[in-house]
Formats: sequence, structure tokens, C-alpha cells
Amino acid sequence: MNKFIIHAPNIHQGGGKTLLLPLLLSLNNKVPVVAFLDERLSMPNINISGLTIIDVKSSISGRIIGEYELIKYAKEGDTVLCFGNLPPALKLKSEVILFLQNSYLVNNISLDGFSLKNKIRILLERFWLSFCNKNADRVIVQTVSMQRSISLKLNRKSDVIPFYDSDADEVVNSSESEKIYDFVYVASGEPQKNHLNLIEAWKILAKENIYPSLCLTLSSHKYHELVRYVNDSCKKDNLNIYNRQEINQVNIKDIYSCSQALIFPSTVESFGLPLIEAKAASLPIIASELDYVRDVVVPDVTFDPNSPVSISRAVKRFMKINQKIEPIITSEEFLRNLIPSFEN
Repeated sequence: MNKFIIHAPNIHQGGGKTLLLPLLLSLNNKVPVVAFLDERLSMPNINISGLTIIDVKSSISGRIIGEYELIKYAKEGDTVLCFGNLPPALKLKSEVILFLQNSYLVNNISLDGFSLKNKIRILLERFWLSFCNKNADRVIVQTVSMQRSISLKLNRKSDVIPFYDSDADEVVNSSESEKIYDFVYVASGEPQKNHLNLIEAWKILAKENIYPSLCLTLSSHKYHELVRYVNDSCKKDNLNIYNRQEINQVNIKDIYSCSQALIFPSTVESFGLPLIEAKAASLPIIASELDYVRDVVVPDVTFDPNSPVSISRAVKRFMKINQKIEPIITSEEFLRNLIPSFEN
């Protein structure tokens, strides 16, 4: 192999960033590396000889220029890792490996709840992936669920190679930390993260005089409407919910260490990094009963993510609060309930 090229022009936050940075830090001096990176990506100092970083502007013209630069750099004998879910627009002379981690691109999932801008972006990326996926020689995913989706959507094989650099040794032992939150949900505010049903479940619990504490990690800048709804719900229903807005990998570990359990109601994930992080932090996991969850962890309690009632019941099971179940009575008792004089 002559050069190793990492093409990640649209990775600058979230799970993609969490996976990309350790990958860059794992590079050694044995092979020359060229990394096409999003200009918005905040980078640690990487001192590796032979590493060339090319910033790609976060615009349509920037992406087009980045594609052109990739064609110019990728030669026969090189290996290109496309880390941003999309294959090259044109067939390259080098070997191309596509790392695909966006489940919205390979599943027919409704885009309701997304802004018009994001809907258009996802639809264009779906078209790009469908039209250009043959430009990739190999596809890598992180779960069996994603592998099935790619087989159905793209009619091609993929390899399941999950990876994650755990900092479990750096996570404060949860049994030794002061617990501030009963539950934590580390997630952005996209519709599939299912915050609305989670808040509705907390309202159901409040009606039963149950007020568990919940920590969210929503940016008020990016998801101001959702944050406003959470705040209004807390005031109206006296919900015990806190929002830690400015988070990074350091204070995420702090949040895990002072939480009793992770609750994860997301309806769609390609990997579910918080599930892996919670497992590394030895946190109990209450999660959706969906394939993507059991691809990576064995949850302690599960629920139907589409049902706030199911979520609230799972919370009570975890908290060891008895569920009230109405007794089943006989037909005669039923009639006596309707007609008091029936037994006379």
C-alpha cells in the first residue's frame, strides 16, 4: 500500500467524531496518510510524520472541490477509507473502503420532524449512496442490523467490524461516585432520538407521584424548540429533568459517573455509542427493545419506544416500584358493580 487516505469531509460532531478522532490518533509512521477533514472538526494535536491534513469547507462547493482533490491524491496502490457514509462520486484507481454508519441512508425511515434543509440533505445523500455505492470496493458497518439493511437496500455484501476506543479506566467508578441523576440520556435532538415520548413518559410518572431525575444533553442553540418544550413541561408538570448542554467526551464521562442508569429510547441507530459508553462505565441500561440495541449490549430493562406508557413502566420496573394492575372479576361481580340490587 502506497498511501492511506481518510476521506471524512462531513464529520465534525456526534458519534462520527467520537470514532474518527481515536482512529486518527492510532495512526503510526509506517504508512503515509492523507486525511480530508471537515474544517469544523476540532482536532487535538497530532504529531505524526507523513500525515497530511486537508481541510474541506462545509459547503457544496467545498465538497465538490474535496471530491476533485480526492481524485487527484488517490493513486493505484493506495487505500481510501470513506468515513463519512458516502462513496466517491467517481470511480478511483485506488481501493475504496466505505465505512457506513448513518442508518437513515439505508432504511426507509420517515423524515417527518426534520427541517426542510435536513430532509433535502438526507434525500440527496440517499440518492448519492444508491447511485455511487459501486464506486466502493468494500463496505464496512458496525452492526448486524446495518448489514441486513445494506443487503436489502443496496443489494451488496458488507463486513461487520465494530470498533470503539473505550476509556473505561478513566471513567470514575459509578459505585464510588455521588449520584445526582436517576437516569441519563446522552443524545442530540433529532426526531429519531425520541425525546417527545420520553418526556411524555415522565409526565405519566408524575401523575402517579413518581418523580425520577433525568439528565438530557440537548443543545439549546441547535434544538431550541425541543429545549423550550422540555422546559415548559418541567414547569407545568413539575418534572425532575435537567439539561447539560455543553458536553464533550470529558464531561460525558462525568455525567455517566453521577447517574444511576442510562435510558435510551432512540428508535433508529447504526451503532448506539452511548450504549457502549454506558456499558464501559458499568451503568445499567434501560433501552428500546429493538435489534440495534441487542447488536451491541444486553439491556437490563427494555420497552416499546413508541409507547410512553411502556417507557414509564420500564422506569418503574427498574426502580422496583410495583405496577398497579386492576383485578379481573367474575361476570356476577361485574353485574353487581353495574346493578347494586342485582344480588337481591
